[in-house]
Amino acid sequence: MDFDIVVVANHHRKPLVIDYLKGIDYKISYTEDFNLPVGWQPKKEYEHLVRTAAGHLGHHRCIKGHHEALKLSTKDRIVVMEDDAVPNVDNWMEYIERSVKLLDRFEIVSCHGRSADYSKFNQEGFFGKSSLYVPKDTTSYRYVLGSLVYSIKKEHIPRILSHNYDGLPMDIFIANKFYFAFLGPSCMDHNRSQGSLIDIGVRN
Repeated sequence: MDFDIVVVANHHRKPLVIDYLKGIDYKISYTEDFNLPVGWQPKKEYEHLVRTAAGHLGHHRCIKGHHEALKLSTKDRIVVMEDDAVPNVDNWMEYIERSVKLLDRFEIVSCHGRSADYSKFNQEGFFGKSSLYVPKDTTSYRYVLGSLVYSIKKEHIPRILSHNYDGLPMDIFIANKFYFAFLGPSCMDHNRSQGSLIDIGVRN
């Protein structure tokens, strides 16, 4: 493959996605139980996004987990998978490969866009069951949960590494701070049978 696959995982549960990566080269990063800095408070403009202390801690650890996973990448193009991503089509890797090719056009391409505000996106043809959703403009706020599986070029990784959690969750950060597109319906499901990645915020 001409791209890296890195998996964001944690020690509190089984990384479900690795069952589907057998025979495929990948790297896995197990997120530590990071704590928020003493006295941390969310930015005023983001206070409405996350309501609980446990939620903030989970989102902080989620972003730190993406940081640590991205540091493992060595190739120019990287696919990031959270550990609870589970394919829902047999040819899911073809969706991934085609999405990576779109990095010549976009800064981030997500293969999973959940709970999206479709009014902020134009729909284009893509592949198989999925369409490509492209922002109508680059200035308006876009709501979509798209950090489960996404591709990014190495040159853009420093912008993620420089984002410390300030109340803006990873999903919303990549959808609004990058030129971002996503596929829908997704070729991957968010399997919450073990909870969500952000639930690690309430476990120590």
